[in-house]
Amino acid sequence: MEKTNIESAIMDMLTPKLEDIQNRFSKGEKLNLQDFNLLLLKTQYNHINHLDMKLDEVSKSVVSLENKFNGLENKFNGLENKFNLFKTEITSKFELLETQVNARLDTFEAKLTAFEKKIESKVIEMESKMKETIITNMKWTIGSIVTLVAVLKIFEMIFS
Repeated sequence: MEKTNIESAIMDMLTPKLEDIQNRFSKGEKLNLQDFNLLLLKTQYNHINHLDMKLDEVSKSVVSLENKFNGLENKFNGLENKFNLFKTEITSKFELLETQVNARLDTFEAKLTAFEKKIESKVIEMESKMKETIITNMKWTIGSIVTLVAVLKIFEMIFS
């Protein structure tokens, strides 16, 4: 706290009287009760001024701490905002990744289904060709056997 004009005026009025008391005391003269009270008043005034200065220092320190705290709070809020932004970005990236993976999986499933159908049709086609080949081979084999039996019967008839 700063001195007011009244305090300064009071100290200006008391200073000559205090100097007189100090001179008398240094000479070894006896002091009366009013002198002691005046010295006590000056001591208390000095003590109050000292406490006022300390209070000013503490007040400034509190203001400084409040400012630092506000600065930290602002930094924390900024960090929280950055974290929320990061969280939003990560969430959107994962959603995009999920969409892309799902699209690729759908494409892969469609291609796999088409491939399976193609394989099935090839298997059916191969089975059909194998059947035809087996039937043809059987016809030829049976025909060959019949021809061979007929030729053998003819030889048997001729040579018997």
